[in-house]
Amino acid sequence: MNPNFLPSYGKKTFERNLIPLLDWIPMMQKEFDRVERIIGNELRPEAAYYYYDFYDLAQIIKRKLLECPAIEVSDLIAAKAKLDFGSEVFPECNREALWGLLSAAVQIDHANHSYLENKIKDKTVLKLLNAIKNSFR
Repeated sequence: MNPNFLPSYGKKTFERNLIPLLDWIPMMQKEFDRVERIIGNELRPEAAYYYYDFYDLAQIIKRKLLECPAIEVSDLIAAKAKLDFGSEVFPECNREALWGLLSAAVQIDHANHSYLENKIKDKTVLKLLNAIKNSFR
């Protein structure tokens, strides 16, 4: 992958903004494991919205992404469809596409408040961050 995959977005800028987000993976996984251990199995998305509390984390992720150079996702409808139904395709996407999906989640959250938090609770953001982390290998 070209380290400057966007004209104004160099490799160092990308890593400086992304690495702190990747540090949240273990914390998110720990919370999911804790609740699932208490409940006894993985929660359905409907129940996850009530049992997990990731409001603060959603605000941190949103703030961190807003600090980055703007990445406009041209087709938010397609990005929303991938976020809603396509987490199994994340490992097949390149880093640019994954970063775009994460940015799309924040853009969608502007119109549909709590969208990003819901995507965290249903493990979509965790899967997306894991796919980004694996793209460095």
